[in-house]
Amino acid sequence: MYDNNKEKVSIIVPVYNVENYLNRCVDSLLKQTYKNLEIILVDDGSSDNSVNVCEEYLRRDDRIVLYKKENGGQSSARNYGLDKMTGQFVMFVDSDDWIHEKTIEIMLIHLLKEKADIVCCGIMLTDGEKTYNSMFQNKKKIRILNNEDTMITFLKNDGTSSNVVARIYKKEIFEGERFEEGRAFEDAAISYRLLAKVSKTIFIDEAYYFYFQRPGSTMGRRDIKIRLDELKAADERYKYIKKHYKKEIAEIAFAEYVFDMVHVRQCFIRDGYDDKYIQKFIDYIQKEKKELKYKYSKYLNNRKKVEAFFMFHVSTLFKMITKVCAKVRM
Repeated sequence: MYDNNKEKVSIIVPVYNVENYLNRCVDSLLKQTYKNLEIILVDDGSSDNSVNVCEEYLRRDDRIVLYKKENGGQSSARNYGLDKMTGQFVMFVDSDDWIHEKTIEIMLIHLLKEKADIVCCGIMLTDGEKTYNSMFQNKKKIRILNNEDTMITFLKNDGTSSNVVARIYKKEIFEGERFEEGRAFEDAAISYRLLAKVSKTIFIDEAYYFYFQRPGSTMGRRDIKIRLDELKAADERYKYIKKHYKKEIAEIAFAEYVFDMVHVRQCFIRDGYDDKYIQKFIDYIQKEKKELKYKYSKYLNNRKKVEAFFMFHVSTLFKMITKVCAKVRM
């Protein structure tokens, strides 16, 4: 166990109608071997029994802090927590997820030892009863990366993703940064900006964060606004990387942009939405692809290479294949 427990870690947990999952989450935080914690529960206007669960924890442990606010969404709740936190470091845990009991101890030891700005760990997907697989290759090794290598690793999803969870941040990383409220894919909209501010990042490939997959997730919902927010985040990320990083890194960001465009267009075809809503993004990608002659396809897996080729060059066949695949899955 880390000996002195001097550094306070604030853990921000947005709470909204999660009475069936909240105990598992908060219990995992209270069981941490690292004890100097500020556990900030932000109730975002829950209509179920979540507030009562939070209040029971408030009575049990003085490290729990509870704030109640009107419903404003996850970004609003996280921002509220950021404004109230008193720790030198901050971590986000979603209220239906949980973490291994040594997560804070292990991650903080490495962050302090290497004087890093952020430490990331692997994420394990689970349905609550059984785990599936890590979102990243679980190589059980530790990597120490500079700013450029951090961004490359992020863009390649090689040890971290757009999720802001499964990381401990120095509080200074959030100076001048807040989650944009009222949009989906809020993690994707901020994550690259946070990582762009680091001098050194620690990647621990071991999975200590358990990501609970349940029905109704953002990725699975059929909502045109969500899909537009997905594409908007990819567009903003690419333009930022193109402006602030060398061409080789922008090329990877462009590949991710194409990846997201393929997914969004497949959703549009499946759900019958008109391409007019995303035409400006389509035109921009085509222009960038032609003018900059990116060799982006080497960063796509084989399936996405084929899908991107058909999307760009044989759109009629792309639409037909997408519709057939959608029917097969029904």
